[in-house]
Amino acid sequence: MTPGVLWQVTAGFARCPLALHRAIRRFSASTHALRDKNVAVVGGGAAGFYAAARLLAKTKDVNVDVFEQLPTPYGLVRFGVAPDHPEVKNCTTKFDQVSGSPRVRYFGNVQVGGEQLGLERLRSVYDGVVLSYGASEDRRLGVPGEDGVDGKMGVIPARRFVAWYNGLPEAQGLQVDLESFDKVVIVGHGNVALDCARILLTDPKDLASTDITAHALDTLRSSNVRHVEMVGRRGPLQVAFTTKELREMTKIPDMDFICDRELVAAECDKWAEWLDSSRSLKRMMDLLMKHTVSAAPEKERTRRKSFTLSFLKSPTEILYNKPEEESAAAPQCIRFQVNRLEGAVDAARA
Repeated sequence: MTPGVLWQVTAGFARCPLALHRAIRRFSASTHALRDKNVAVVGGGAAGFYAAARLLAKTKDVNVDVFEQLPTPYGLVRFGVAPDHPEVKNCTTKFDQVSGSPRVRYFGNVQVGGEQLGLERLRSVYDGVVLSYGASEDRRLGVPGEDGVDGKMGVIPARRFVAWYNGLPEAQGLQVDLESFDKVVIVGHGNVALDCARILLTDPKDLASTDITAHALDTLRSSNVRHVEMVGRRGPLQVAFTTKELREMTKIPDMDFICDRELVAAECDKWAEWLDSSRSLKRMMDLLMKHTVSAAPEKERTRRKSFTLSFLKSPTEILYNKPEEESAAAPQCIRFQVNRLEGAVDAARA
């Protein structure tokens, strides 16, 4: 197995601050502002539109203006949900109803907090300001080699990878090399980590009918990735993903689903009484024991692909081949430390 890579509409105002300034001046003197209350919502994603919906439902005399730095609304619903999960995007029907209200206006392509429009300016015009934007930066591992060596690819944050295959404009320049290796390691045991693993291991023919971007689909068609390992710092009873997401991994054809079955069984026995009170987690552990196999040497595997869940490990260093070696285009080795859990099972820390 070749070592692999570690992964962790109103437009125009953005280019015309003067136009936005004049728009706010007009707003402050318009009949729209003569109602009792006017609220600005900063962030046009799901949180912003749910906040707007709540304001409309609870009041009859509040106007809502939604400001979003992207030209299009709905945030992670549009750019964060996996393309093979279209049912999750059904909430946009409600958001469309909200944006269609005469009491709601949407201003896209506007960045609040910069030179264009400061927060204090909003507060001086509106009766209330709701901040509903999400994280705009990646969470770093903080280990040597994370940023690559001598221009070689390092860790790709999951936020950027998801944005890349979902078509977020700022991520379209991301260079994703899936041809130089056959294994990818993902750090994290959440639903986003499972999304990334599923996209990497699913046959591109099955993804072609989804709304994945064309360039991401082309890259996946030429991918040599056949093995994905998902590493978490805690144990099987502390995973953050859901049973539904995990079950989807069991349906990928021609793939071994590998985990430390002895560890799962031991943890379930140790915490059996507590596990009986958590039906959803118990179902997940049953799912693991039913569909997984123990690790075996690569030469003994009969299936073309593999997905491995690893527990109680944290990365400490990303290692590369020497610069003169041609195969050093991606991380060649990842050094881990083995963790030990402390505390109660439902609040254990590594």
